Amino acid sequence: MTDYLNKHLILIITSISSFLTPFTGSALNIALPSISNELANNAILLSWLPLSFYLVTAVSTIPLGRIADIYGIRKIFTYGVIIFTLSSFLAGLCMSMEILIVFRALQGMGSAMMLVTGLAMLVVIFKTGEKGKAIGINSAAVFMGMSSGPLIGGFLTQFIGWRSIFFTTAILGLIAILFFQKTGDNKFNVKSAGKFDIKGSLVFSLTLLILLIGFSNIYTDPGKIMVLTGLIGILSYVFLELEGKINVLNLNILLKSKNFIMGNIAIFISVIGSVAVAFLLNLYLQYIKGLDPGSVGIILTIQPLCMILISPLAGELSDRFKGEIIGLIGLTISNISLFSLAFINSYTNLNLILFYLALLGIGLGLFSAPNTHAILGNVKPKFYGVTSAMVSTMRMTGQTFSMSLIILIFSKYLGYGQIIPENYPSLLSSIQIIFFIIAIISLGAVFALGILCWKYS
Repeated sequence: MTDYLNKHLILIITSISSFLTPFTGSALNIALPSISNELANNAILLSWLPLSFYLVTAVSTIPLGRIADIYGIRKIFTYGVIIFTLSSFLAGLCMSMEILIVFRALQGMGSAMMLVTGLAMLVVIFKTGEKGKAIGINSAAVFMGMSSGPLIGGFLTQFIGWRSIFFTTAILGLIAILFFQKTGDNKFNVKSAGKFDIKGSLVFSLTLLILLIGFSNIYTDPGKIMVLTGLIGILSYVFLELEGKINVLNLNILLKSKNFIMGNIAIFISVIGSVAVAFLLNLYLQYIKGLDPGSVGIILTIQPLCMILISPLAGELSDRFKGEIIGLIGLTISNISLFSLAFINSYTNLNLILFYLALLGIGLGLFSAPNTHAILGNVKPKFYGVTSAMVSTMRMTGQTFSMSLIILIFSKYLGYGQIIPENYPSLLSSIQIIFFIIAIISLGAVFALGILCWKYS
């Protein structure tokens, strides 16, 4: 196989793997009411279905990125696809919500292994003038998963059943495994010297886990203690890294890049909004507006569809112009959409909802690829794995934070009661409050990229 065919086959395979995670998540969002009717009976337990996935992915991505740097990204990628595929199949067989949450967590582990290696391979095998376009195509695959998930997920849920979503992802995973075996052991299998810091990885993962779980229970005394412990643990970890006593993230090197710092902050904040929109609007449209899963799936397709159309263009623009400026424009547009969604009510016209979703999709499409290109374009090849892992960790931590915030507000206004017509006013109030809080937080991402643009202007 020629080098040209080999690297483009790898691009296709990594794009499939990038497609799988958002497809599964967005498809399951549509299926949540159906899953709730069969396996669960309250909003809190239902919220743990996506949260368990995000939580495991967030805490495992950094250690897996370091392992990939040491032992080879090809091997870790292969194991990740296998774990994701197997757990998808087993999730489709679950008969209880608790077991389903466990297999979603295992999917999170497999997803983390794919995330930390997919982007790293693309950055290595494509030349400087091609990197932005390759990352743009890969980002488009992510958005395609987000867009087709609601549409296909709504169809599968309405006519076959929610379990078929997991079986569909298992088939796609199997296809990726088979095709990846046909690729050569190309130069992307670069390895970094050094040993895996087990103690450092455990400290990082456990403190992040404690922090995120504690935040979702911050109304309780144990939750407050966990948040405080997690914050102290993260600060202690950073100090130990900078002192050279532990070595997982190579912070001494990565923190020298302003693009790395501000870009990751922007990623963390931006994904908080995208996750909340997908989860909350699904509940709003099905419960408050009374739409069926198929119709909701079509509506929620608008946002990621706009991201698909914009992302490759944004990637190419980042090869020619400063990615930070393009990303800043995108975040500003998406923030306008989030503020607008904070004022929806039971009488809001569906055309207005479609407009807000399109605006959000255009904004995030302009932001994603240029920002990722700016971050990865400023590190050495031997740190691609851990840098890619850091990008994925910030993304997944933002998603976990978003779901934790949703659980926090739901527990305050809905409690553990069922989502029934009598509780719809409380559900709507919760949705409005969450959107407003996230819109305020999202201003931080605009501020972070604004500082970076001003610094390099």
